Amino acid sequence: MSGKNEKGFALVYIALMIVVLVGFVSLAVDLGYMYVTKGQLQNAADAGALAGVAKLSDAAAARQSAKQFAEQNKAAGEAVKVALNDANNANGDIVIGYWDKKTSALVTPVPFGKVANAVKVVARRTEETGDGISTENKQVSIFFGKVLNWGEMSAKAEAIACRPAKPSAPIVLCMDLCGTTVFPFKVYFNQTLAVDPSGVPDAKYTVGWTEFSATSKATELGKNGTVSKLIQDPEHEIPLGLCGQTLWTNNGLGTAIDVLHDTYMDAREPVSKIWTLLVPIFEFCPSSVSSGEKFTTLVQYAEIGISEVKGPGGGSGESYIEIQSISCESCSTTNFLGDKATLVK
Repeated sequence: MSGKNEKGFALVYIALMIVVLVGFVSLAVDLGYMYVTKGQLQNAADAGALAGVAKLSDAAAARQSAKQFAEQNKAAGEAVKVALNDANNANGDIVIGYWDKKTSALVTPVPFGKVANAVKVVARRTEETGDGISTENKQVSIFFGKVLNWGEMSAKAEAIACRPAKPSAPIVLCMDLCGTTVFPFKVYFNQTLAVDPSGVPDAKYTVGWTEFSATSKATELGKNGTVSKLIQDPEHEIPLGLCGQTLWTNNGLGTAIDVLHDTYMDAREPVSKIWTLLVPIFEFCPSSVSSGEKFTTLVQYAEIGISEVKGPGGGSGESYIEIQSISCESCSTTNFLGDKATLVK
């Protein structure tokens, strides 16, 4: 083969290699553009989910907020569009539900005894259709794929933001305490020692425990008992649907008082020394005698600020909780969700 022919073949090979290299470069550019678009969609979904969950006490407001903040973002040069999904279709753009931390899944409809605590937002540049999906979306036009008759690609991103439950404890307080105006005040685990802030005996200043049960009498007050476990679980959720139900309460001590004290010391604010938490309010005080049990009705909830927890120490029997503030709410208006929103997905 002559040198002239070899040069001709080399030129053909070079030309073919250039075509292949241009193809790879084009593919890399298009894929890079799609990764950028995906990131922009993720920013939109994150912003929408966090904005929506902040307004979760009102579902309509939560959807509007999620839509507003998601659509302030652009993806591939165009404004992101999401549908309100008022019917709460599980595949829609904005979905309100219950985030189950045990299974790491958004559950909808919200299970009985739970409260909606999460918002999912899906930001799309796809051709997907269906109930609750925006009809304004379209695929992303790419640059070099058009040469291969492949001019569009799909991208989407989703985010789920959750507001964990407020800290709570299975502490029983009497309904009459909701009208208290003198702070701080103490509530005692022995009704015979209960006194008002001025020292006058008053049975309403009694405190006890509950397991939120109509069958269990809350007598497991050891370190590994049910009451202690409920106190120690920072993400314990008060079971809903209990208002108006008659449940067992108990104001014995055991070591649950020590567990409460230790939890208070760990959870209190470093400056104010206050531990703010949600507790159930019962129609009657937990017991008429020390360490007794009583069947009574849960009527509402209260957010309280605890400034001290004192155990029996030395066998004096004077065990109490000092309360710096109390704000009672009806079952229908109680906000069970904490203020801090976090992205869980």
